[in-house]
Amino acid sequence: MRETPLSFVRPSAKLGRSSREEWLLLSIRKCSFCGKDVIPGTGIQIVRNDGSVLYFCSNKCRLNQLKLKRDPRKLKWTSKHVKGGKGI
Repeated sequence: MRETPLSFVRPSAKLGRSSREEWLLLSIRKCSFCGKDVIPGTGIQIVRNDGSVLYFCSNKCRLNQLKLKRDPRKLKWTSKHVKGGKGI
């Protein structure tokens, strides 16, 4: 039996990952409001009339951005929070 050189093997095979795990890693999106990861099969994707795509991890984030028009930099629970309001 002949061994195949590593250059001809898929990169995921070198790392021991399955194609499903590889697909999940490539398709994880960031929430447009809070910055958390949105795993495929969860969250909400909204496409605006101008073609921009917004991803939300929860209804809380969606309402804060679209309905209440809040700035994520001013809310402490988001990863986009700026301490002291510097840089806003």
